[in-house]
Formats: sequence, structure tokens, C-alpha cells
Amino acid sequence: MESIKERLDRTFFKPQSNVSRYISFFVILLVGIGGIYIYFAIEYFLCADNRCVDLEVTKPWLRMTPLFVIYGLCSIVISFYLLKAKQLQYLYAWAIDVFVASSFVLISKAFFSIAIEIGKAT
Repeated sequence: MESIKERLDRTFFKPQSNVSRYISFFVILLVGIGGIYIYFAIEYFLCADNRCVDLEVTKPWLRMTPLFVIYGLCSIVISFYLLKAKQLQYLYAWAIDVFVASSFVLISKAFFSIAIEIGKAT
């Protein structure tokens, strides 16, 4: 009978498979592109023609727009790191995936507020 340590080593501490690396890469790449999209949606769709003063829902995100670009670029860099790191263990890759995905869920509220504001503006 194998011990708990052996089972954990066998399950979580072996390197990622190719399929798992590609899935992590594409998910985090999409998250990065989504972060950059939020920046462009706020700056070029909502704040065009100085309409930022009239915005109600997206006011908290108006001061944070450069952070969306930084978040998006960092996510893209992380996605390429996960793609190239062939010896990265499952546990660490899953931790990175969960962190990036959960932070994107928190900032994805901006997508919904942008949609509301665009709907009001048109």
C-alpha cells in the first residue's frame, strides 16, 4: 500500500502533460487579452468625446485603466511561461491557473458595467 506522500508525489508533483500545458496557455492568454480589452473598451468606447464625466457604473474602473493593461500583459507573459516550462509541476501550474482565473473573475465585473454604460450611451 502506498503512503500519502507517495500518492501526492505521484499526483501533484509530476510535470504537466502537453494537453494540460496548452489548456493553461490558452486560458491565461484569453484572460490577458480580456484585460487589455477592458482597457480599450473604457478608454476608447466609453470615454470617447469626454463622456467619462457622465459615467456612473464604471467610475471605480476609470482611475484603474492602466492597471488593466499591466494585468493583461502580465497574464500573457505568464501564459507563455506556462507553455515553455515543461518541467513545471501540476500543483504549481494549477495554483497559477486558479490565481489568474479568480483575479479575472473579480475584474470581469468591468465587462458587465461596460456593457451597461455602452447600452445607456447608444
